[in-house]
Amino acid sequence: MNPVYRVLDDDGKELDAALEVSRTSIILRARGGTRGEGAINTDYTTVLRLILSRLVIDGRIRIKQAYVDSRSVQELDIEDRLIFSGTDTALTPDEAFSKMSRAMEHIGQKNGKSGKGNRTKRICIELDLPTYAAGFERMLRGEKQIDRISASDLHKVTAEHILQAIQKLQAGYEGHGFGPVVLQG
Repeated sequence: MNPVYRVLDDDGKELDAALEVSRTSIILRARGGTRGEGAINTDYTTVLRLILSRLVIDGRIRIKQAYVDSRSVQELDIEDRLIFSGTDTALTPDEAFSKMSRAMEHIGQKNGKSGKGNRTKRICIELDLPTYAAGFERMLRGEKQIDRISASDLHKVTAEHILQAIQKLQAGYEGHGFGPVVLQG
């Protein structure tokens, strides 16, 4: 079984929607039950919107495709369960959410059934980069990405630069913008 995660909103509050994360996909479990009576994954729509917007903001990981993955439709070809494809990558997060929601309500409907179907089904979002890529879990949780020094700039750092930085820290310099300084030694 894949690790199960809970997503945090932008204020750090844990949302009620379980995700399974595998090597190259995210599975958002279906919403179920009645509010107040054993309901599960009640924040499904909020979490789907957050995932889509965080993937766009992060920019390194793209959605290859997404499809309904409910047990009742798993025997169907993925093409018959698609709710998002590689041709949809230019959509904004709101447009992608609307497209996915509208598409999933028709998948698994009995022939001839009228009306709207469920828009909160179990879905699989396949990614073009492995989920163990640097920062993926922080992005998923909503933690801000830490700015890193580029490799080309890092190669310019000399032993003299490092010595000067250590001496500044030892002298009590605090204008570095990092966490608390702990010098051992």
